[in-house]
Amino acid sequence: MMDTLYEPLAAILNEASFEMEHGEGDGPGRRVSAAELRAIYSRVDAQAVRRRARLLAPSALLAQFVDALRLALEPVIDPDTDRIGHAFPIDMDFDQRSTLQAGGYCDQEFTSLLPDFARVAVQAAAIIGVDATVRLLADWNRGEPVRLHLSTVLNNLPLSAAVSLRDDIRLVPLPLTTSELPRVPVVESVPARDLLGLTMLKLHISASPTLFRPDAASHDQVVRSKPAAGADLDLVCELLSLQANRHVARSVVWHDYPDAAPFRLAIREIWSQGDDRPRPRRWKGSSHARTGAVTIVPADEPVQRLDPDRFRHLLTALGGAHRKLRIALDRWRRSKRATLPVDAYIELRIALEALYLKDFADENSGELRFRLALMGAWHLTEDPEERRSIRKTLRDAYDTASGAVHTGEIKDEHRVKLSDVQDLCRRGILKLLREGPPQDWGDLVLGAGVR
Repeated sequence: MMDTLYEPLAAILNEASFEMEHGEGDGPGRRVSAAELRAIYSRVDAQAVRRRARLLAPSALLAQFVDALRLALEPVIDPDTDRIGHAFPIDMDFDQRSTLQAGGYCDQEFTSLLPDFARVAVQAAAIIGVDATVRLLADWNRGEPVRLHLSTVLNNLPLSAAVSLRDDIRLVPLPLTTSELPRVPVVESVPARDLLGLTMLKLHISASPTLFRPDAASHDQVVRSKPAAGADLDLVCELLSLQANRHVARSVVWHDYPDAAPFRLAIREIWSQGDDRPRPRRWKGSSHARTGAVTIVPADEPVQRLDPDRFRHLLTALGGAHRKLRIALDRWRRSKRATLPVDAYIELRIALEALYLKDFADENSGELRFRLALMGAWHLTEDPEERRSIRKTLRDAYDTASGAVHTGEIKDEHRVKLSDVQDLCRRGILKLLREGPPQDWGDLVLGAGVR
């Protein structure tokens, strides 16, 4: 049945032209042929903003293609409304339903009128060819999932080179000039210059069914996204923070559709700004080309180098760890973000309690203070002198956090020691992930070791 699409699609494409959305350097209403459209979008593949292209074609040819599409995709078209459901957005009007998942994911599904879907199929054929477009539609109609990238711009993790942490997890440093930006969201509140020099995180996932029959009477989500095992967006950000020893946060989040991109030329759908808006990298100079492109010169800033093997080990270890360890990691990370030392100490107390007091929650505060300092010191080192120093640091940190809760203030000397406490907490998290917890914390103090 899908073979019946080739002839009408080729016929309309042969007669089609496209009216480009107004953009820099173009007057409104500029018309291009299908071949010119393909050349334009091949040439600007690496640019940030892609403009819509409105199909102009003989109505009779469009009607023939719509009829052929209706027959070929009959199982996924609502006969009462003539609407089709799809797991990706298109460059026409559509209805959208989104459901946020735990871990930072979002299930998204869309429905549109079949004639509108037909128009973007012609657009796709102009860019990738008739054969490739029909093959995509046939695969999706058979139930093949659509490949997509969950992408986000990370704050506070500048990189000098791209790195693949896993086959489905990739970090890409964004360029220092707007003319070289890859596909990113078209959002007025996020100017392209604010993204320069930041890092983009891409998680490879899939969504299915790609095409489905809409049911106006149902409120159930049809499309489900499927990440690879362990690729929790929030968890990835926490582990990047742990590796880099800084607060790494996601900002704008969106979906890229490698296969379906010709159906949607500009990314305009974002569903979250995570912990932060994109925070521009510090720079010491910028220049503006006549084209409007902005180039920045970053200020001196450490560029992180991440070990993929270590990341994979941490990801596997945390996946099987006690939930308290995840709490400790989350609170330690928050302490690295806190603008006030008071808040950072409170977060660290929660993190340290999750690390070392998960079996002693019912004891009084004085006993908890004693146990936390003792367990932490014995866990972190075997050197007696260092144990004494760590025990004092942890005991003082516990007292400082307790005072911060009640008074909202801390002494200047403890502001100076904040980074030391953060480092000890991070060290404890890493050791528990590397070696696992002691079978009995009391045995640890008696010299039994971790296992």
